[in-house]
Amino acid sequence: MKKALLKVLNVNQDSAYSDPKSVLKEYDIFLAINGIYRSNDIESYRKKIRKKTELCDEIITLYKKATLENERILLLEDLFAIGYDSDKLVEMILAVFSYKNRPANLWEYGDLLYTIRNFRYLTQYIKIIEDYTLGDDRQMVILLVGKSREEKVIPILTSLLDDSTVYGHALEALSCFSGEEIDRIMIKYMNCSVKWISRIAQGYMAKYRK
Repeated sequence: MKKALLKVLNVNQDSAYSDPKSVLKEYDIFLAINGIYRSNDIESYRKKIRKKTELCDEIITLYKKATLENERILLLEDLFAIGYDSDKLVEMILAVFSYKNRPANLWEYGDLLYTIRNFRYLTQYIKIIEDYTLGDDRQMVILLVGKSREEKVIPILTSLLDDSTVYGHALEALSCFSGEEIDRIMIKYMNCSVKWISRIAQGYMAKYRK
């Protein structure tokens, strides 16, 4: 039965399946049994799994089993697309940030936190962005903290402007706020030699201080 199912998968996964650590083959078989076939059209595929909460338990089992980081991210993204409990999903992602041996793609976990935007865990996000050992892996979490629009994060974001690995993202996060303090910061960066950073400051001034 499994061989027959694999023949009807929409994409050629031979290279992925060849890795002995991969759980992708097992995952595709599971999806196929449920009448779902992954394809290169990610948007269309994820529409098909939306609200299919009956898939969650097996996906979580595979996530715990998976060791390849790209596959772990894929499984988490699918859980999000399905509509899995936001709190539980965020807790799974936050656990990765506490690993002693952090994965090489930690930035992607932060990007997924940004996509989920569950602000009940703001305290944990702040701890992440204050951890300078995480370097640029904090970038998307910094943007997430800005989206919270909680004024208590302004001093924290301002302090990150001195960190060369994240200062542009800290500036963008600060652009979610307004006021005299933010004005002064933005004026300072309006002529920054890094164009995308200067555009953040210029965009802020055009919006709030015409």
